Amino acid sequence: RNLDLSLEYYFKSAGMVSVGAFRKDLRDFIFRSTSTVALQPGNPYGDEYVGFDLTTDINGGTAWVRGLEFAYQQQLSDLKLPRFLRPFGLFANFTWLQTQGNYTGPTGISSAGAVPGFTPRSGNIGLSWIAHGWTVRIKAKYEGDRLRSYNANPALRIYVNDNFPIDVNVAYTINRRLSAFVDVINVFDSRTFDDYQYIEDRPLRTFKFSTYIKMGVSGRF
Repeated sequence: RNLDLSLEYYFKSAGMVSVGAFRKDLRDFIFRSTSTVALQPGNPYGDEYVGFDLTTDINGGTAWVRGLEFAYQQQLSDLKLPRFLRPFGLFANFTWLQTQGNYTGPTGISSAGAVPGFTPRSGNIGLSWIAHGWTVRIKAKYEGDRLRSYNANPALRIYVNDNFPIDVNVAYTINRRLSAFVDVINVFDSRTFDDYQYIEDRPLRTFKFSTYIKMGVSGRF
């Protein structure tokens, strides 16, 4: 069950600004849970797994998600600005979330806490330049720390580190049907999906995705 309220204002030039608030009520939500105790002899998976931790997806009870959103975008072409600024465009958005869920683990123990899969703080910001057949965009995305795997014991909860990668996209329109592009992904080689357990000083996994470049030609026929 969702409830959304938003207010939008459109500029005479190409662009808009909006603010919004929402609440979502969930039932039987799915979450990833890690056992608080290692598997014991006689477990249903076989004795060869004694001592292993069990991580699986199960259903929780009820939960709610509420948040605020802000968005802004505008092309400067129609504003009374110096000529060199008119090809530029700006955009930004930000979302704030708060979640709460009721959990019942495989052991029957009930607990409450944040819901995995939702990012409490996230946003995007970007700058574009479009002129003479060229389109250049610089985009940055921010995601705050977020819960990846829930556990009734807070010390065993797994989180994803915050990240702030920056991308650059360049395209040139050769003619009405053909264009060439170069995309530089994660320009500054920032971390993206690193995990930690309970506190950031206890890193769990590090995923290394180096800066990479894509280039090609696209056409419409």
